Amino acid sequence: MKLLFGIAIVLVAFNSCKKEVKVDFADAEPTPVLNVLMNEDSLIDARLTFSRNKASSGFEGPASAKVCLYENNIFKEELQPGEKNGLKYYRSHTPVHKGKTYKVTAEVAGYPLVEGSDIIPPLCKLSAPVLDQQVDNEGWEHTHIKFNLTDEAGQNNYYRFRLFSTDNQKLYFTSSNSGQTNNVGGLVDDDEYFNAMFMNDVLFADKSMEIVLSFTGTGDSVLLEVTSLTEPSYKYLKSIQDAENLNGNVLTEPFPIYTNITNGLGIVGGISVKRLRVTK
Repeated sequence: MKLLFGIAIVLVAFNSCKKEVKVDFADAEPTPVLNVLMNEDSLIDARLTFSRNKASSGFEGPASAKVCLYENNIFKEELQPGEKNGLKYYRSHTPVHKGKTYKVTAEVAGYPLVEGSDIIPPLCKLSAPVLDQQVDNEGWEHTHIKFNLTDEAGQNNYYRFRLFSTDNQKLYFTSSNSGQTNNVGGLVDDDEYFNAMFMNDVLFADKSMEIVLSFTGTGDSVLLEVTSLTEPSYKYLKSIQDAENLNGNVLTEPFPIYTNITNGLGIVGGISVKRLRVTK
C-alpha cells in the first residue's frame, strides 16, 4: 500500500467531538473550522476558517471572531489576529507548557461556540542518532538513522518521524535491501516512499526501543524531527495521511477524518517537537 503524506492542514468533518466521520465537500454547508497544533513552550497560532464546498473559492474565514485560550479551564488570554504567509491567524502572547490542558474557543457570529482542548505532551527521550550509509550488492546506496527511543512510563504515547535535508527539503522513507529496514509503522515494498512515519508504543510501552529509519538521499548531514503526539493529534495527522492515500484528493472525496472540535471541524491538538542535526 502506497503511503503518501502532505502536512497541509486541511480540516473536514461533521460536527462531532473525538470521532472519525465522513464529509462530502461538494454539498456540505460551510462550517467553522478551528485548526490549532500547540507545540510545547511555544506561542500558538489558531487558524479559523469555514469548510469549503463546490461554491467556495478557497478556505475563507469569518470577517471577525473572538478566539480565546484557557489553561486548565482558567481563562488565559484572547488571541489577537494577524497574518503569516498571507493567511489570517489568531496568535497567543504567552507559550503553552507540557502537562497542562489547553482549550481554544471561537465565537463566530451566527454559530454556536466552537471549541476544542488537549494536553501538551512531554518531549520524547532519545539517544544520540547515528547516520550510516551502506552500498548493497547491486551498487545502490542506502542511508539509515539509528537511535534509541525511551517511552514515557504510565501513559499511552504516540510519535511522528520526519527527516529533512540541509536545505530543509523533506526526505522520503523507504525500505532497504542492505540488511536494515525501517522498523516503524511496518515494512513497505521497495518501490514505495513516504515522508512521515507514525507509531504508538503498544509494542514497547514503558521501555526503550531501537528505531531504524531508512530513507532516500545521500549526504553527510540530515535533520531528524521526532514529534511526541497526544492521541487526538496522532489520530488527526494520521487520518489526514490515510485519507490522502485512499482518496488522492482530500478536498473533493468523502473520507474518514478525525476531529475533536465541538460545534465545528478540525483539531486542537498538543505536540512536542524535537529536532536534531545528525552528521556522519
